[in-house]
Amino acid sequence: MALLGGLLLTAGCTSDATKDPDPTTTTAPARTPTPTSTPTPTSQAVDVTIKPERPSAMDGPPTADNAAAVAEYFLHLYPYVYATADLAEWDALADPSCVFCGSVDDHVATQASAAHKGSGGAVTVADVSAAEVSPSAFYLVNVVMDQAAGLELDSAGTVVDRAPAAQFKLAIALEWKAGWSVREVDVTPVS
Repeated sequence: MALLGGLLLTAGCTSDATKDPDPTTTTAPARTPTPTSTPTPTSQAVDVTIKPERPSAMDGPPTADNAAAVAEYFLHLYPYVYATADLAEWDALADPSCVFCGSVDDHVATQASAAHKGSGGAVTVADVSAAEVSPSAFYLVNVVMDQAAGLELDSAGTVVDRAPAAQFKLAIALEWKAGWSVREVDVTPVS
């Protein structure tokens, strides 16, 4: 299972779209999706094989608060796609030009072709702020995120790779065109 920072290094993604051109910033409270079958768990207890709950913000309108909620949802999909190889929601949200998003698709496909799956790696958003870059069109969401330790398991359940718990700062560029899309993700590991 790859951690976000490892994907950034392999994808080499950066984007001018993630640079903040001094927009007005709105801070949204941190949210953790709640699986429909259990109460809100801690990051250690999250079953990453349960698809995160799709927030109502996905349906708009385009606001900084909704952009923040969409970015959080996207990040909660990350361990889910590694655990299940179900990329439907991820791909529906990812813009085809998003280098980071494509690198996740590639990693998940490689893992699935080897009959491997991810375990753990749950995401907890510690801080999120969103800014409107272009009215009702482009948004920049800055996130501080903790990711629990994760494993990659082969078909027999043997651990083939381990990823330690880590914290990351992310800049996520979102676009609204009758729906949200993630245009780019820039990831920086926190030392």
